[in-house]
Amino acid sequence: MKKIIFLITIVSCFKTAVYSQEKKDTTLYTRISFMYNPALTYRNLKTNDVQSAILLKRNLDSIESMDYGYAVGLNVRHMFGKHIGLNVGFNYSVFNEKTRNGSIDKFTNYQNTTAYYSIPLQIVYNTNFIKKINYFFIAGISQNYLHKQQQKTYNELRNEERVFTSTYDLKKSNLFWNAGVGINFRLNRKCSFTTEVLYCQSMNEINSSGDIKKNLFSFGPNFHFGYSF
Repeated sequence: MKKIIFLITIVSCFKTAVYSQEKKDTTLYTRISFMYNPALTYRNLKTNDVQSAILLKRNLDSIESMDYGYAVGLNVRHMFGKHIGLNVGFNYSVFNEKTRNGSIDKFTNYQNTTAYYSIPLQIVYNTNFIKKINYFFIAGISQNYLHKQQQKTYNELRNEERVFTSTYDLKKSNLFWNAGVGINFRLNRKCSFTTEVLYCQSMNEINSSGDIKKNLFSFGPNFHFGYSF
């Protein structure tokens, strides 16, 4: 009888140890990471029924195109279990659009830049429990605080660049939503590398005046290098 009790105790301890080890190996409890997001950025324009605004929107849509922007910052992710986690961060995000070459004239182009300090809050859902690789979905919102808006013009004929900075017609804070899918690679017990494809868009217009309303969006990969503890 004592031997049976002893064996049951040993088996129970072994199962507990294996489960604890598996859980520790497959779950990132808390991770701090450096994030970089090179992205394609652009805007959507909306107008009221004013004819001059309609004509201006058509003109802007005909000469402007997507451009490359980026986001960079620090993020903290906490996993409450194998499935659900929460991500919060502090990032610097830049949205750009530019003119198509030759759309104004042969020599003149411009680039519009809108930059924010952003605080993302996202829910993370893990779909598998492989020790070295985890697939996940991520979705949430971010509160963005305006840093600057500028237009940079360049004339090739004169070799002249000019920068105009103004934020008079922009809201000081905006709410964005975002969603994506990603893969996390465990490099060792503490370090990990994550890549995710993320779409981000402003929930409302970013400008507070004028007949043309502007929404921003971006799409691109996020790269995280993290340390978990």
